[in-house]
Amino acid sequence: MKTDAVDACKLAENLGMSPQEEGGLVKENHYPFEGPGRAGSGHAYYYFRPDVSTVFHTLDCDEYWVYHAGDDLEVWIIDPEGKLERRKFGTSDGAELCLYLKKGVAFAARPLEQVGKGTLISAITVPRFSYDGFHLLDQNQVIGLCPDAEAFFMSGRFS
Repeated sequence: MKTDAVDACKLAENLGMSPQEEGGLVKENHYPFEGPGRAGSGHAYYYFRPDVSTVFHTLDCDEYWVYHAGDDLEVWIIDPEGKLERRKFGTSDGAELCLYLKKGVAFAARPLEQVGKGTLISAITVPRFSYDGFHLLDQNQVIGLCPDAEAFFMSGRFS
């Protein structure tokens, strides 16, 4: 059963989330490590706003997305060889509830609904997310990696 999209927005409000650079809101939640260095894993809640697409970015860690509530998303993934893959993430027919994003891929997400309420997910990183390994890509960089990705920018819904 699909969770009502209104729940995603309400849950995000209740979590006290903060703006994130690639677009949307984030709440870092759990890092099972105490001491110097980078933890082996981490968890954050992420809320995708319903009216914008995220910015393409890369990470130096693997990331797993787990759907919690709200609208379906279309996730655009460009591998290091420039191959584009578009995946549906959410609960409708053909959508995935869990998505694996391998370190080094460039990716972004956009809402599939024209008027939605947003999407709440968990993002689990292995090892822990680090801003040192987080890189935003501009439109020219993305199209340079994969000319087919130009279509992503046609929606005009960016943070």
